[in-house]
Amino acid sequence: MQPDLSSTTRLSFMQKIIRIISMLFRRKFLKTILAILILWIFFSLISSLNSWKAVFLDTNQVYFGKSISLPFSSTITLRHVYFLRNDAGGATSSVAVVPLERDIHGPKDKMTIFKAHILYIEELRPTSMLLKAIEEQEKQK
Repeated sequence: MQPDLSSTTRLSFMQKIIRIISMLFRRKFLKTILAILILWIFFSLISSLNSWKAVFLDTNQVYFGKSISLPFSSTITLRHVYFLRNDAGGATSSVAVVPLERDIHGPKDKMTIFKAHILYIEELRPTSMLLKAIEEQEKQK
């Protein structure tokens, strides 16, 4: 037969657990870990704001833009979004860089994408011909 724990025994056990947890939160190492986490999130945001990326989706679509991705988030946000449109006209065909806001349904220049639909992301080189075409479009805005 097992002894029955009284409510006072359970209460004192819970008080000990609460005391241990509060002591841990007062420790410097938890503050340091929290500071490192905040700095990591801050610097990952700063670095992602400045570089142009190509986002390849599982729907065979590719979008280009500046991404914002928070750690532990299920989405990324693209700003200054562009895509490629195949302009087949006559004997020759060409590819045009089109801002998302000029699409037929008139969306804003921002897109939120679920990470589960992203195959991969590539950072564009500053010398990329595509990036130069995008920068020309940005100047015309």
